[in-house]
Amino acid sequence: MNAAERSTQDYQNLTSSPHNSAIIHDIHSAAFIICLDTSKPSTPEQHSRYLWHGDIVNGIPIGLRNRWVDKPVEFIVLYLVNAKTIGLGNFSQHFRSCIKG
Repeated sequence: MNAAERSTQDYQNLTSSPHNSAIIHDIHSAAFIICLDTSKPSTPEQHSRYLWHGDIVNGIPIGLRNRWVDKPVEFIVLYLVNAKTIGLGNFSQHFRSCIKG
């Protein structure tokens, strides 16, 4: 089974529950997402890599587990003690055309 087939199977399993399906519907219909993360990147380079590529735990990349990268805007709140909030925008052609109105 390749990655696309696995992803499709996982999505079908997840949405087979009416409760999960309703949550996924809300997420898909949202204009933006707020991600509450517990990571604590400390340097500008770590912040950048974390935001675009995901976290690294014990030297192992774990990816973008708390991201919905199909949204035009994500607000990412890093470990709340740091009180750092970052906006990550996807400036695709569609998004630019929506801004121009």
